[in-house]
Formats: sequence, structure tokens, C-alpha cells
Amino acid sequence: MRLSRKRYTKRVLGLLTILAVVTIALAFPALFIHDHMENLIIERLGIEARNVAISIAHLIEQDIAPYRKLVNTTGQGDPQFDEAYYLRTNALLREIKQEIDADFIYTEAVVSDSEIAYILDAEDMASEDFSAFGEREGVTENELIAHIRKMSLFTDVVDYPDWGKLITGFAPIVDAADGTVVGLVGVDFALEKVGDMLRKVSLVIFLSFVILIILISLVMYILILLRIESQKTDYLSGLHSKKFHEFRLNDAIEDALSTKRPLSLMMIDIDRFKAINDTYGHQVGDRALKSVADVLKLNTRVVDICSRYGGDEFVVILPETNLKDAVVAGQRIVDKVQQVSQDFDGLAAGELTVSIGIAQWSLDETPESLMEKADKALYQSKETGRNKLTVYREAKQSG
Repeated sequence: MRLSRKRYTKRVLGLLTILAVVTIALAFPALFIHDHMENLIIERLGIEARNVAISIAHLIEQDIAPYRKLVNTTGQGDPQFDEAYYLRTNALLREIKQEIDADFIYTEAVVSDSEIAYILDAEDMASEDFSAFGEREGVTENELIAHIRKMSLFTDVVDYPDWGKLITGFAPIVDAADGTVVGLVGVDFALEKVGDMLRKVSLVIFLSFVILIILISLVMYILILLRIESQKTDYLSGLHSKKFHEFRLNDAIEDALSTKRPLSLMMIDIDRFKAINDTYGHQVGDRALKSVADVLKLNTRVVDICSRYGGDEFVVILPETNLKDAVVAGQRIVDKVQQVSQDFDGLAAGELTVSIGIAQWSLDETPESLMEKADKALYQSKETGRNKLTVYREAKQSG
């Protein structure tokens, strides 16, 4: 039987509902990870800024004399100002800046508790961001800590009025000869870099969560389908359950209504099943049920829906089947069960038989009325000798 539009719509809606629930459930962890990643990126940039500042400080400390002499001059007009060293070291800082893609690299001297003076600057001298030698600026708490405690550190995001939002690493330049702090190295990364890095990370997070959402949703959907599938099957006979039969009968009628093709229904009952149970025991009765179920499986089409309706009663939905073909199928089942009964271990030969009632669906008929017609035909088979089939007729029932 083909999948009806209604069932298909239900399955799609079910999958979309699961996707929505999983998406909502994972949205909060995704947002948490996103925020956590932003903090990690800021910390990572801060550590990198500090480490670069430490490396530059160590580089200057290896030949501290010309740098110290430069700090002690008043500027380019001072005869002691070593312009060659100044230009050469600035050029070296520019190379480092380009290599690590920093926004600013510079050195400074803390001249008071409130001011610093710039010494070296990696910016191009023609740039408006270039800080000339000796140019003053207010000192920050972090600069004072690095200077006074002779320690390297990095800041969180700091919003400077003139420079924007920066993450900065500071390292002291220490003269090993007397242990004095000659200056500080500063390395800045702009907050925009966090955004650039976060966008790349966010894309990875987004794609990962999309894949995770799809996988979890599919697993949940499959588990739900497996659960539903397990409820479709009667554990003893291996046929479909009564509930599944009722569900599929509605679909079969919808299909017949839309395609204008015939639909037949077959109800089957094991003859004298109570007597079999009472005489031979429930184990033999269960084996009889399984034997009849096996006959139904082997003698119906793939599209036919075979179900155990309850107790010793079975029902078969025969889509696209008229009464004539349904009778052929029903008689084949009656004959095959009788053949099985000849060799059934535990029962007398010929003791296992079935009675069948067959009805064909008519336009605008409900599932309940179709079942009732087939049941009446089955009752007629029982009343007129068993081990036979009867077709329901509107005016007259004949066997």
C-alpha cells in the first residue's frame, strides 16, 4: 500500500517537531559556548600580546645601553639622541607587528605617577597613529603595576578614547646591571580581531551544531519509529497488531477513495480454538495461532496487511482487490491451513481449520461498517459448517 498523503504529512510534521525541540534544547548550550569562546579568544589574544611584549623586552635588554641612553635624551634635537638606533629599532618593531598582525607595538617610559612618554613606535612616521618620541599620555593602572612590580601582564578589553577598544600586553624592560625598569613594551590587539576570530569560530560552532541537531533528530526520529513499529506487531503471531490494523484500514479506505480502486477485507477465525486450548493446553494453542499466522504471511501479497485482531481472530486488508480475487485468496488460506493441520504435531489430523468472512468496501463506507460486514460473513461461515469462507452480500449472504 502506498504511503498516503496524510501519513506522509504526519511524518514530516513529526520530524520537523523533533528538529524544533532539539534546536531549542541545544540553542542555550550553543549560546553559552559562543560566549565562552569570546572570552577564550580575548584571553588568548591577551596572552599572545604579553608574550610578544616579553620577547621584545628581552631583545632590547640584550643591548640595553643604547636604549637606556635614548630614554635619557630629550629628543631628536639632543646631541645624545641616537637617531640610527631609533630608526633601526622602530623598523624592527614594524616587522614584528606585521608578522603577528598586531595593531600597535611601542615602548614607553613611566615618567610620573600620572604620565608616560613614548620612546619607540612601530607605526609609520607618516601615519596619524604614530607616537613621536617623548609624546606624553596619561598612565593606566596596568602600566603602573607592570612598572612598579617589574611584571609582565595583559589587560582585558580596555576602551581608550583615542585608540579604541584594545587588548594589551605589557612587559618591563629591565637593566640587569642595576635592576631598574628602563621602560615598558606595549603590544595591542584591537577588539575587532576578536570579532573576526569569533566569526570563524562561530561558523564552525554553527555547522557543528547543525550537524549535531540533524543527527540527534534523526536518531530520536528513528527510535520513535522503532518504538511505534514495535507497537505495530503482535508479539505471539508476528503479524500486525489490532491498533495498527485500524490505523492502516483508514489509510486503505482513503487510498481507495482517491484512486477509485476496489478494496476488500477478510476476517479469519480459528475453528473451535477454545476446545483446542482446553483439550491440549495453551502451548499447543499458541503453536496453532503461529501456524495460521505463517499461512497468512506466505499466502498474501506484500501490499496486504495481515493482523491479529484478538484472541484467535485475524484480519487481512486487501488493497486494490475485488471480491472475486479476494475469494481466491481466502480459499487458498482455508486450503493451506487444512493442509498444515494434517501434519500438526499435537492435534488430531484435520482438527486445525479456519472460517473466513469477506466483504468489499463500497463508496463512502466507514471502516467500522466494512468490519461489521466482514464479521457478519465470518459468523455465517461459522454457522454453516466452519472450514469455509463466506462473502457478504447486501441482500443475501451465501457461502
